[in-house]
Amino acid sequence: MKIYINSNRGDIIQLNNTEEKSSIFNLKKSIEKALGVPTEDQKLFFFSEALENDKELSDYKICTESTLHLKFIVQNNIQVNVEINNYTPPIRKNLKFDVKPTNTIYELKQKIPCKALFTRLFFFGEQLRDDRTLESYKICDESTLCCTIFDDQTFAFSSNSFFIFVKTSTSELLNVKIFSDNTIAEIKEILHREEGFPKDNQILCYNQFELDDEKTISDYYIYPNCTINLTHKKLY
Repeated sequence: MKIYINSNRGDIIQLNNTEEKSSIFNLKKSIEKALGVPTEDQKLFFFSEALENDKELSDYKICTESTLHLKFIVQNNIQVNVEINNYTPPIRKNLKFDVKPTNTIYELKQKIPCKALFTRLFFFGEQLRDDRTLESYKICDESTLCCTIFDDQTFAFSSNSFFIFVKTSTSELLNVKIFSDNTIAEIKEILHREEGFPKDNQILCYNQFELDDEKTISDYYIYPNCTINLTHKKLY
């Protein structure tokens, strides 16, 4: 019988004289001959169902003129889905990214093509920390993460946004707009994007106490027009 293979990189091939009793593994060997992609780097799907190597085409009711979808996988890489569903600004997107399990959440955020002051990623309702890896949250191939983005338009429509002052080591006073539930890590991200200060090199202090990245502005009772101090880590 004749079946079609549609790959995630745009290749469409036609395989003729395929036996109904052929195994999925033998089908992958035919694809390897046609496209030069090793069988271990192939993942086949039929109506969104992943096909197992030791099963036959007939096990999945694959018949002549059927179309299978081929996903190329890079060894040790996974593909994750990121759903952006914002009300303000109104953005609704479903994106896919090839990543390594050892990538950090911050590295994944850098792949999201949205101009935002900062982003938040969630997995099963838990907000993900920038410095942790995907595998530490047990995020695996085909996992779906939810994403919320924050930009100037978000601030304009938010009732819990306000300005604070950030005093730099050169005594420059910066006026920064934030949310009351921003984490300190997110404030550092805003300063990085708006002022160019390297995120990992920032130390923020309030009332002579260094602020913890994972805590929020409200945790420290920082209110509108408060001043926090910015210094930098010493590089050796």
